[in-house]
Amino acid sequence: MTRTTHRPAWRRVLLGAVLTSLVLAACSNAGEEIAGKIQKKLGTNGIPVKTVSCDKKSAKKGDVFSCTATTTDGTTIPYKVTMTASDRFSADPTLLVVRKSELEKALATSGRQITGEQAVTVSCGTKAVYTGPQIREARCVGTVDGVSVPLVVTLDGTQVVGAPAKPLVIKTKAEPELEAQLKAAAGDGTTFTIDCGTAKVTVLASSDSTFECTGVASDGSKGKVTAKIQQDGTAKATSVTQTS
Repeated sequence: MTRTTHRPAWRRVLLGAVLTSLVLAACSNAGEEIAGKIQKKLGTNGIPVKTVSCDKKSAKKGDVFSCTATTTDGTTIPYKVTMTASDRFSADPTLLVVRKSELEKALATSGRQITGEQAVTVSCGTKAVYTGPQIREARCVGTVDGVSVPLVVTLDGTQVVGAPAKPLVIKTKAEPELEAQLKAAAGDGTTFTIDCGTAKVTVLASSDSTFECTGVASDGSKGKVTAKIQQDGTAKATSVTQTS
């Protein structure tokens, strides 16, 4: 089943979250010691590693070989290892690798920018790390002002993108969007004040779901506005009923 998303996307390049090259010293050129150094360094970065195996038992300066780290949850992180000296090497992950804690932090920061609310947190489950192919498996849930917002997380090149899995009504955005639409539709200079309730955010059940707001025109007339959230995340009035 294809998972649909409803923009605006919670988007951010995860500069601090991506694991980068390791440059480490070793007392010898033994593969076992190199593997141990990689395992220890990942552990200090908050990634629990069960084993690291290398395809060379010993190496000399200039040699290039592979090592594979396996985390405690079974995630494998492949490394390209280059001996830069007889007792020094660099290890570069050959996949994008993102720490869960930094993924949560970045999505929460992006969520605050999109919603305009500061009370935004994100939880992405129990995995400590995700590789690029696993990003779509991340089950992240945002919380905005106490409201739970399920997210769909995808990878666009090296950029992680999170978007609400269901339509999201953001009060501070929906109201001015609807006001502008009604003013344009009136075409005679009449302005409108829209009130979509007290909730700062509301998650709708599906893309076909609508929500209701009340409106007051500059001539004093009042009405009910029915609207829906479009695929790009903007609100669109579908009907207006005058009540007085």
